[in-house]
Amino acid sequence: MPLAIVQAASYIKQRAPRVTVAQYLEVFRKSDRKKISLLSHEGGHLRRDKKASNAIFFTWQSSFDQIREVHPYPCSDELFDRQGIPDTLILSRAQSAGSDATPVASESDEECASESSSVETFEDDILILRNYSLITVSIDGRNFEMHGLVQLAMCEWLKSQGQLERWKNVFIDTLYCCFPSEPALGDVNNWPKCQSLFPHVECAVAHRPNDGEYLQKWCSLCQNASSYARLRGFIRGSIRMAKLAYKARKGTFSSNHESTLDSAEVLCLAQMLNCQWKEAEALALTVAEIRTKLLGLHHSATLTSQHNLSSIYLHQVRWQECEKLQMQVLYTRIQTVGPQHPDTVMSMASLAFTHCIQARYKQAEILGLEVVASYKQLLGIYHPATLASMHNLASAYWYQGRLEIAGDLWQQVMRMNMDVLGSFHPNTLTSMMNLAMLYHHLGGLEEAADLGYQAMHGRRHVHGLEHPDTLISIFNLAFTYHSQGRLMESENLSLQLISAHEWTLNQTYPNMTCIGNLATIYRQKGRLTEAEELGSFVMQTRTRNLGPDHPLTQFSIAGLASTYRSQERIKDAELLECKLQDIDESNHLKGCPGELDEEIGNYLGQEISLNIARNEKNNGDGSQQEQDSLVAHGHATYCRHFSGDIAFQYMGGMDRRQIAIGND
Repeated sequence: MPLAIVQAASYIKQRAPRVTVAQYLEVFRKSDRKKISLLSHEGGHLRRDKKASNAIFFTWQSSFDQIREVHPYPCSDELFDRQGIPDTLILSRAQSAGSDATPVASESDEECASESSSVETFEDDILILRNYSLITVSIDGRNFEMHGLVQLAMCEWLKSQGQLERWKNVFIDTLYCCFPSEPALGDVNNWPKCQSLFPHVECAVAHRPNDGEYLQKWCSLCQNASSYARLRGFIRGSIRMAKLAYKARKGTFSSNHESTLDSAEVLCLAQMLNCQWKEAEALALTVAEIRTKLLGLHHSATLTSQHNLSSIYLHQVRWQECEKLQMQVLYTRIQTVGPQHPDTVMSMASLAFTHCIQARYKQAEILGLEVVASYKQLLGIYHPATLASMHNLASAYWYQGRLEIAGDLWQQVMRMNMDVLGSFHPNTLTSMMNLAMLYHHLGGLEEAADLGYQAMHGRRHVHGLEHPDTLISIFNLAFTYHSQGRLMESENLSLQLISAHEWTLNQTYPNMTCIGNLATIYRQKGRLTEAEELGSFVMQTRTRNLGPDHPLTQFSIAGLASTYRSQERIKDAELLECKLQDIDESNHLKGCPGELDEEIGNYLGQEISLNIARNEKNNGDGSQQEQDSLVAHGHATYCRHFSGDIAFQYMGGMDRRQIAIGND
C-alpha cells in the first residue's frame, strides 16, 4: 500500500495544479477500469531500479508470478469480500482447486495423510502471502483480509492468464458447499455461520458462471442466501438474490421444473416481506397451480404453495378465500403428517391469526395457546416462529382488554427478538411499536416516544421512507409528540408523511391506514379538498372490501364527516353521522379486527379527529349540540371498542417466516 500511495502522489504532482487529490479520488472511485488505468500508470521517480516497472499493478502481478511458480493455489482470495475471510473457507477453496489434479485416496490412512498434507500446504501458502504483504491476519488468527486493490490486480492477472473463469467456478463451488441450505437455514444456531459467509455470497452474486453445473450451484447459493436474508430481515438483498436465481432458472429449465418453482417460491416470499402483494400473488398462483397439477393436492410442496397463497389473500383482505384455503391446508396436513408436525402447527398459527384479524378473539386465544405450546416443544422458546406466535397471542389478550398480560408478553418477546433476530429485524421493530402503543395508552408518553422513535428509525433503515410500515411509524410518533406538547417535532414528522405519501399514492395500491392518516393531517392543515378526496376514497374502499358495518369502515365514515363539517357541509356530515348512529344502536360494532396494517396509526388518527371536532366546537363551527353529539359518539366508540391498533407477526412460507401485516 505505501507504494500505491507514492505512485498516486507522483501522478498528482506531475499534473498539478490541473489535478488535485480530490479530483484523483473522484476518477479513481468511478469504476474498476479507472482504478486499473491509474494504478497501471508508468511515471514519476519512485527511487527504484530504472529497469523495474513503477506501476503498482505490474509490481503486484510480478509478485503473483513468483508465488505461482512455487505454489499453484495460494492466490485465491481475489473474489471474496475483502474483510473477514474465514480460514476454513480459504482451505476449502484450496482443496477444491487442487481436486482436479489430485486423485482421491481410497484408504483411510491415505485420506488422513492427504488431509494433513493439505493443512500443512495451506499454512505454507498463508505464510507466503503474508510475507509478500498481500494479506493480513486477524488477532484471533481465524480470519484474513486482502486489500480491494490487491484483489483487483489479482483478478486482472488471472484474466491475463486465462484462469479467471476457472477460479470463479472454484469460488462458487466453495461457497455452495459451505453455506447452509434448507432446512438448516431455519435453525438459528446456523445463523452465525451464515452471517460470516453472507458478505462473500454477496460478492459471488456478481460472478454468474457460464458453466451449466456451476450456474446451478450459483442459483442454489443465491436462493439459500435469499432465504437467510429474508429470515434476518435483509429485504433488499433477499429480493435481489431471489430475482437472480429465478431468472437464471427460467432461462435454463422449463417453468414446470421443480428448481424453477422453488426459485419462484423464494422470490414470492421475499416480495411478501416487502408488501409487493400483486407480484407475490401472481407467482404464488402459478406455483400452486403447477404443483397441484404435477404433484397432487396432498403433496407437501403443494400445501406449502397454498399456504403462501392464503397468506397473500389475508393481506389483500380477501378473508373468505384466505380462511377457506387455510382450513383446507390444515385439514390435509392433519391427515397426512399429523397434528404435531411443524407444518401443521404453522397452519394452526395462521388460522389463529385470521381469527384475531376478524375479531374472534377468544378463538384466537384458545388456538394461539395451543400453537405456542406446540412450538415451544418442537422448536424451543427462542425460535422465531415461537416468538411470533407468542406475540400474536399477546395481541389477542390486548383486544380482550387484558392489558397487563399482553404487555408482559410483548416485553418478553421484544427482548428475545433482539437477542435472536437483532434490533433492526422487522419483528423486533413490530414489538417496539406495539409496546410504544401500550405505553401511550397507559399514559407513559416518554417511554412511548423513545420506543416509537427507535421503531421509526429502524424501519426507515430497513424498508425506506415510502414503505407503509415506515409511514405508519412516522404517524404514530407524530401523534405521541403531539400528546407530549412537542408540536414542532410533530409538525415536522407530519410534513415528512405528506411528502412521502404524495410520492407513494401514485405507485402501487397503497395502505388504507396510511391514506386515512394523511387525510387527517390534511384536515388539520386546512387542505380540506385533499382531505375530502382521500377520506372518500378510504371510506368507499373499506365499504367495498370490509362491508358498511365493519369498525374500520365506521371510522372512515367518521373521519369524512369531520372533513365535511370543516367545509361547513353540515347536511352531508349529518347524513354520515346518522349512519354511525344507526350502526351503534344496532350493536354491530363488535370490536377491532386489527387493521391489516401495523400499529395504532388508524385509531390514534381517529382520536386526532375527535380532538379536531373538539376544536371546531370551541371555534364555533357547527352547532353546540351537533359537535357535542359527534364528540360523545366518537369518544364512546373509541373507548368502548378500540384500545389501539396492534401489529401482528405472521408465520408463513416454507421456513415459517414472520412478517408484519400490511394492506387493506
